[in-house]
Amino acid sequence: MVSTVIYISIPLIFLMSVVSRTQADCPMCVNREQIKEYRKNAIKAEILRRLGYDSPPNITGIENLKSSRVVKSLIHKMERNNADEMMNDQQYYYTQDDQLQPDEITVLPTKTDNPDIEARHWDALYYPMSTRIQHNRETLSEANLMIHLPPAPTSGHTHAKVKIYYIGTDKMTGEPTQFRAKEVSYRLKEDRGGLVKIDIVKLVKNWLRNPGENSGIVVKAWSGDQALSVPSLDSELAPYLQLIFNRSRAHHRMRRNADTQCSKDHESKHCCRGELTIDFKDFGFDWIVTPPSFEAYYCHGSCASGEPADNVRAHLLQMHPVKKVRPCCAANKLSGFQMIYINKDKNYEKLNMEDMIADTCGCA
Repeated sequence: MVSTVIYISIPLIFLMSVVSRTQADCPMCVNREQIKEYRKNAIKAEILRRLGYDSPPNITGIENLKSSRVVKSLIHKMERNNADEMMNDQQYYYTQDDQLQPDEITVLPTKTDNPDIEARHWDALYYPMSTRIQHNRETLSEANLMIHLPPAPTSGHTHAKVKIYYIGTDKMTGEPTQFRAKEVSYRLKEDRGGLVKIDIVKLVKNWLRNPGENSGIVVKAWSGDQALSVPSLDSELAPYLQLIFNRSRAHHRMRRNADTQCSKDHESKHCCRGELTIDFKDFGFDWIVTPPSFEAYYCHGSCASGEPADNVRAHLLQMHPVKKVRPCCAANKLSGFQMIYINKDKNYEKLNMEDMIADTCGCA
């Protein structure tokens, strides 16, 4: 039997077929419960491996992080994008990496640890650039500061100006100084506040090139001669930073094959696809925000002579006079699902977990 240690270091697509090749006759292929348990363990180990974790992270304050308004906004955006993709009957497949690369990372503001800045009471917002972000700086395509502005103070004050200042060092005095990074105008709603998106990608890229220059930002807003309230650091509406990374993606139509579905009532004798729900609560993965579960499916059944072979190699194995090596039932098409999770830096990451779902099964 292949050991669990090896499961963590090899791709999931291989794990899905090696289970069928432990003996010449593939005895595990005909035991549903055994192969389902194997598949669950393999998926659990593979998720940790792809995220670069030796063990599940222990994140403090997880429930507060999962219930924040930022998370609700991210989930809504992801669900809307998924709905659009389903309308087009398309699915995204990403290039396989040793560790998954993020599509999006959301960074919440923290206090600066610079006492000189703290002493000035600037209400500075500091966005730490984690190692994870540094490793992916070459593919950073967008950096948006998401700011919640209040409704218009009066019907005559519906136009607002927002100024973003970055904190740097005055070359003459050596003291912390505010330098203007961005100025934008927005029309305020009279009945309610709302989020506005401000592009600060040039500033963030400079932070990534020169980490020592990241000392935080200051946000100020006005409507006419009236100052507008910008949510403070300790508010759940505090401005957050949305980082988006550019990934090359190819569209493929998803093939559905209902004829290979395993019967729920009795053991199937031929290669087929069975239902298998992965519930992250069972894994103790409370740091995964969404989805709470997904349908992974599994493959099992016979590929003996007489069963249809999925390719030429499988057909030759079936016809070989020495039956020590036989084709086995395995996934011949895999797809993924999108996931939002909280990483060790308490940033929110959106990833595409590719090759996790068995779309179709066949003899190979």
